[in-house]
Amino acid sequence: MSIKFSVAQLPNPFKPDEAARFYAKAQVREKINLNRIARELGGRSSLEENDILSVLYGLIANIKGHLSDGDMVDLGDFGRFQYQLSSDGAVSFDALVQSPRLYIRDARIRFRPGKLLKSSLQDLDFENVVSVKTREESRKAEREQY
Repeated sequence: MSIKFSVAQLPNPFKPDEAARFYAKAQVREKINLNRIARELGGRSSLEENDILSVLYGLIANIKGHLSDGDMVDLGDFGRFQYQLSSDGAVSFDALVQSPRLYIRDARIRFRPGKLLKSSLQDLDFENVVSVKTREESRKAEREQY
């Protein structure tokens, strides 16, 4: 499998006096939505696309409900979902407990891939491509010519 990347020159915000360095940025080939996944799965099973969509939306609703209850959702070799918080340090335990919104900056859903997805990271190749932003700008310029 080949991961597409572009090169971005970025300054170090902590060391503005240093010269900018070049970094690899993963590039997306295409955005795949839930309907397409259901259609592809339907083509490989005895289930209809709508049945698969129903199951996938049910799965999403169940995951959301369990996360809201404070659970970690473990889908085996696929991976695990759980909430993760970022907060500022409070001067005391009581300050944080009494006013959590003052200290908690961000809540995110963290996904930890399981064995099935992690195995895709083995034997990777890398291919330099034009960034999505550059491709979009090029297409826009072409359309404006006509």
